[in-house]
Amino acid sequence: DSGDLYYLKAGPSRVAFLRREQLVFVIVCHTNEAYSSLVQQLHYVYYQVISTLTLTRIQTRFKAQPNFDLRRWFSQAEKGLIHHLLDLYEHDLGLFMKSVRCLILPQPIRE
Repeated sequence: DSGDLYYLKAGPSRVAFLRREQLVFVIVCHTNEAYSSLVQQLHYVYYQVISTLTLTRIQTRFKAQPNFDLRRWFSQAEKGLIHHLLDLYEHDLGLFMKSVRCLILPQPIRE
């Protein structure tokens, strides 16, 4: 919809929103990170959530209970995985560039 809010600047903070299905993802940063970078991170989190909980399960729950909080379904390990994914984004250029990381194959194995 044209009335949806996608990005907000509030002093040094940046807030980006991503809406998929019945889910709304929010990311807040206190750096000068670009909107596209923030949304890319939200997409990674969305795909992880869908991979973990399955879209069918989420849709079924939201039909029965539209205001359900998905955080109840995540174990500490799954929450940690999402946090690790966001931390990795800062350090792994491959995630940022949407590319594949090339790994060095040792000489003896190549021959």
